[in-house]
This record gives sequence, structure tokens and C-alpha cells, in this order.
Amino acid sequence: MDEYAGLIWDERAAKREEHPNCANDLADATLYAWRLCYSYLSVAVDPPPKVGSPEWHEQEEEQMLQAEIRRYHERREAEADSWGMTVEEYDWATWERT
Repeated sequence: MDEYAGLIWDERAAKREEHPNCANDLADATLYAWRLCYSYLSVAVDPPPKVGSPEWHEQEEEQMLQAEIRRYHERREAEADSWGMTVEEYDWATWERT
């Protein structure tokens, strides 16, 4: 805020420019960040379905399924790390020996 308050305009310039002797690094950084904002390109997100509706139940079911799949894969990775093989590989190796 102090930098913005201390900026003065160069009266001799043909177009509106800050005076070259004023510190304006933070003001320029803000300007560059503002220029890189592409909010006009954003897409509106659909509102979530109403709680209790059939669409909401489908969404909940899909989220629960994906969470269970992730947990399954995490358990298999943990088993392979601790045993050196998965339960299925251990069962297969045991069955081959008999």
C-alpha cells in the first residue's frame, strides 16, 4: 500500500507512466499477475445434486467404489512390501509345492 501511495506520474511522458525514480516493483508484480488471470476462460461447475436425490445416490456410490478400489490397491502394495509377494502369489507358490 505504501508503494501504491508513493507512486507519482511522470508529467513529461506522452502517455501515463510512473515516474522512473519511484519504486514500483510490487505494483508491477501485481499488474503482471493480474494480466495472467484467465478467469474469463473458466467454466462454471455444475452444482452438486440435491442430497437424497437419485443422482446424489449414484454419485455417492461411485465415490465409495473408487475409495474402496484405492484402499484395495494400497493394501496389495503394503502386502507386497511386507511379504515380498501378494497373498495370491503366496497361495499360488504354496499350491505348486503340493
